[in-house]
Amino acid sequence: MEDNMNTDIPSPPLLYGKYILIHEGNRDAPIQSSIVCDGKDFYIIKKLNNDYVITIDLKNRIHDAIEEWKTMSIHPHVVGLKESGETEGSPYLIIEYVSNGIYPWHSLEACFRTRGASPSRILYWLIQIAHVLQNSYRSNDDITPVITPGNILIGADGRALLTNCGGIHLAGILGILTFIPATHLAPEQHNNQTYADLRTCVYHFGITLYQALRNGQVPFTAELPQGKSRDALIEYHRALLTKKTNWNYHAYLREPSLKNFHSILQD
Repeated sequence: MEDNMNTDIPSPPLLYGKYILIHEGNRDAPIQSSIVCDGKDFYIIKKLNNDYVITIDLKNRIHDAIEEWKTMSIHPHVVGLKESGETEGSPYLIIEYVSNGIYPWHSLEACFRTRGASPSRILYWLIQIAHVLQNSYRSNDDITPVITPGNILIGADGRALLTNCGGIHLAGILGILTFIPATHLAPEQHNNQTYADLRTCVYHFGITLYQALRNGQVPFTAELPQGKSRDALIEYHRALLTKKTNWNYHAYLREPSLKNFHSILQD
């Protein structure tokens, strides 16, 4: 009996001419991150949500963010940038896909939630990220890495890798909370959310380091507003800012757990 069924499987559509879409990212997120494959390796494509109108100012900011990531990606503890470009007037970038391998969590943030690693192991990862910050400080470029638990990935080879580099350039349009949790903002960023320099980066890192010593707890908390009104959010930020201003960080810096950390960074 002749089989009239068509057994041809249609080829999946290619993104940017050569990538097969494996998993489409959240369309509601300001920046959509999708997993793709070129037939051999996996990557992440990042592009702006289609709801945003690509103005010249926004395009310039995206360009600055991409250039910062490109500069930082030569470091062994930064997620590598494969390529960047523009299609239909919208910029995009393609970065390496970081597999978590044997680890049950993909980021330091998830590790904190599940308490899945010892403080010494977490400090080992943070030492690697501290060298990224140190390298940024020594460079002549205006580099402002955002070092928070959600931006630190744990690779299959056990390395810590910083991602979402350059995001601070888009804070003025997408909102700084797209890239930094309110609990990790430096005090000056509560009042000026477009501000960032290496001192604010050190502050973000300090909060993350505190979490490593406190089972993921942050030093500052405030009751989240029930609604999302402007007044409620202002009050939330004011409460956090008051606690940050009164923080006794000198006692924190005398933590015994930090002694080895300080000595390693001097190398």
